[in-house]
Amino acid sequence: MSSLSSSPIADFSTSGYFGTFLLYLREHHYWLVELVFFGSVLIHMLESSCALVFCLHLGVDGANTARWTWNALLYGGFSLVHLVRRLYQHEVAKEPKAESTKGEKEQ
Repeated sequence: MSSLSSSPIADFSTSGYFGTFLLYLREHHYWLVELVFFGSVLIHMLESSCALVFCLHLGVDGANTARWTWNALLYGGFSLVHLVRRLYQHEVAKEPKAESTKGEKEQ
């Protein structure tokens, strides 16, 4: 722990209240910081995998699939929302049109 406090990057003592809070987290709840970090990495990886599957389902070419996948890996749900919207529009357009009712056919 002493190596962290001697590092200029990890010196939170001069950063006011926020720095004091970060120092408290580092000293007493390091496991929570690690859990949040690795949890967010896992969630971004899952979102990236979803983007890859969605692009393959939509028939997007390879270069754009790679871009969507990296974009979802970096920005997460903010990027994935746009792709899900396109997937929804694609699925709605694929659905067969509802046939008219029997009463309308007779007229």
